[in-house]
Amino acid sequence: ADVRERPLEQHQKMNHFPGIGILITKVTMNDNNRDSKYILPFFELPYDDDLLQEYLINNPHKELLEKNVYNRGVKIIDVKDINGIEDSDLFYQEFMSNHFLIDGHAFDFGVFVLITSFDPVRIYRYEEILLRFCPKKYHPFDRDDTGKYVVQEGCLSPYEMTTFKELYGKHGYTIKSIFEYHIKQKGFSVGDFWARIDDAIVSIILNSEEFIVEK
Repeated sequence: ADVRERPLEQHQKMNHFPGIGILITKVTMNDNNRDSKYILPFFELPYDDDLLQEYLINNPHKELLEKNVYNRGVKIIDVKDINGIEDSDLFYQEFMSNHFLIDGHAFDFGVFVLITSFDPVRIYRYEEILLRFCPKKYHPFDRDDTGKYVVQEGCLSPYEMTTFKELYGKHGYTIKSIFEYHIKQKGFSVGDFWARIDDAIVSIILNSEEFIVEK
């Protein structure tokens, strides 16, 4: 019998379940959350060509990232080149230019989420975080140098960053507590930060609830 048709034992967890692609596949996750305030404008061609042209008219100074559905080859692209591209593995998304930097480096931020039920929805967020830093400093910015704005092979860990090296392990500091200390020092509310993270997690998962329950 299919393993998915058997009840899980008490010690077992399922990493993938029917319908999870709508949450973890970039194109479907973006497409299903177009109205989310946490998702930057996104365009899948040729389906969104009209939306893209309207966006470019209304946002002439914005830059777009070209992304591959398999997470390869992320880069800022000249918008005039888009019309000549018919690769079905590519999509486009607004580039967030005002990066929050640590020690001059752009980074991505990850949290770990456990979904134990979809009917009813039950979600847990782990305390651990994941930080990965671009190998090169963001400024002076160069759109042709993806090492400044794309987390890729050769990315740096927090342990290689001055902010973390100076505090990690001292007085009980963890990577998470150092990160929180840093954003507080920059004038941001730690409570508001986590409230927005949780709202993003919950809203995006709830947008997928009907589809996943159906599957």
